[in-house]
Amino acid sequence: MIFISTSADDYSTFKVIRWLKYLKKDFVVVNTLNEMVIKSICLSNEKTDINVGFTKDKKSLNFNAITSYWYRRGSLINTLEPFEFNEMDPQLKKEVVATVNAERLTYRHYFDNFLSSFANNINKFEDNNTNKLISLQAAKDCGILIPETYILTKKSDLERVLQTRKLIVKNSSQGAVFAETYFEGLVKKFDHIDLENTPDSFAPTLFQVLINKKYEIRSFMLKNTFFSSVIFSQNDPRTAIDFRNYNNKRPNRVSPFILPEEIEKKLLKLSEKLNLNSGSFDLLVDKENRIYFLEVNPIGQFGQVSRPCNYNVEKVIAENL
Repeated sequence: MIFISTSADDYSTFKVIRWLKYLKKDFVVVNTLNEMVIKSICLSNEKTDINVGFTKDKKSLNFNAITSYWYRRGSLINTLEPFEFNEMDPQLKKEVVATVNAERLTYRHYFDNFLSSFANNINKFEDNNTNKLISLQAAKDCGILIPETYILTKKSDLERVLQTRKLIVKNSSQGAVFAETYFEGLVKKFDHIDLENTPDSFAPTLFQVLINKKYEIRSFMLKNTFFSSVIFSQNDPRTAIDFRNYNNKRPNRVSPFILPEEIEKKLLKLSEKLNLNSGSFDLLVDKENRIYFLEVNPIGQFGQVSRPCNYNVEKVIAENL
């Protein structure tokens, strides 16, 4: 039995599931449309017995029947088995609910840890917590070039850096940075005009030196195998800073790409350091053909690599599971 945790609207999961059906493999999918609830857990010296149910199809599953695990997205366990409050004081009921939610987190981490122990698994829930700064530091330690990066909080410091460097601004996490104009999460060029509208102090914000790029590389890694594409985003002013600012009328050209062996080895070393067995790497090549590491998203999209380059990554994932 293949166990998949994902979001209900993830198209990449849907395509992998189509392959699993074609291969006639048994699987169960947990998402907001089919939540998992705990039935019972028994831990003893002789065995581990975990029984869960599902809200949509009302079926039950013993974890011992699971052979492989793919954490794609989602919360893994969103709810606990409903129970009766009876005539409970409203304040006490509120405290009980808070306690139950805390317990839910405990069970979620336990299930993820248990499922991740299978020899055949792809990603884990904890990969959601990948830290951009830790990844940059780890890449640097592995001998991979990274953009010069700053976390600043003062306009005076920002002004000093801008005197000698061109900058971009981006999120250091999934949250928003200090300026409303950057709330959508896209990478933006930051210049002196932006500086004029910047307050004297602001929340810690990530800035990087702007690299004069030749092209971008997106590389999906699955258990030591890389599927890479080159994106010629620099030819369009709209996508020159961030290719995610899509130009649907004139899309960027995307072609298959083979990473240099030296870079692959360093990225595998980085993956081991970050405890990742799969992930989407964002890389950039400058005018001198030097390759820079930007970030890695363990649960990032791979369709933009698979589809235009005919890698059929979804089939590879299904076969791996």
